[in-house]
Amino acid sequence: MRASTAAPVYFPPETISWDKNDLKKSFVFVDGGTTAYNCPAFVMVRMATHPAYRLNWPMGEKKMLVVSVGTGSAPKLGATVDDPDTNVVANLLNTLGAVMNQAQVDQDVNCRSVGRCTYGAELDREFGDGVPRGADNQKIPLSHDLGRAFLYARYDAALTRKGLDDLGLPTIDPDDVSKLDAVEHVDALFEIGRKVGERVDLGDFGTFA
Repeated sequence: MRASTAAPVYFPPETISWDKNDLKKSFVFVDGGTTAYNCPAFVMVRMATHPAYRLNWPMGEKKMLVVSVGTGSAPKLGATVDDPDTNVVANLLNTLGAVMNQAQVDQDVNCRSVGRCTYGAELDREFGDGVPRGADNQKIPLSHDLGRAFLYARYDAALTRKGLDDLGLPTIDPDDVSKLDAVEHVDALFEIGRKVGERVDLGDFGTFA
């Protein structure tokens, strides 16, 4: 846990030794959010199913369910035509955040494309939420197998004014809960998590419920 949450700036990298008698088996770990797998769901599916890893999990809508739970997202507006000359530090922070967010979205899209998304927020106005729907715009029942590789549900909270309002939390300030080290607002974060949890519907888990 300590290794997987070693976010740069906040926590130093964690060194783990598999064999105390062999230093070659010591490795340094940082938060996976700094990699292309900020959302690790798709790489997990690949590892579980690809023959090279010898786990050999079978694929199919009735054989695999992937539930991805985010830690909350708080997109920030970067440079605009009104303020194109944002200073270097602000640009660096905005760029890093944007890269991490896009890596997360990309992996999420992979899961919703290869798998069958049963629940998830709209990603953008072009892709939508990726949930298969019929001509009547209603969800296609899970009893109708579409031949996707797995079922996929994505839960996350948008730590924005609109996102918190949609959760029924108008008194929580987005700025208070969007910081990685907002320990003084743990109670508010807990309430956000509880509200997101209320959106879980076992009907979205198909035969796994």
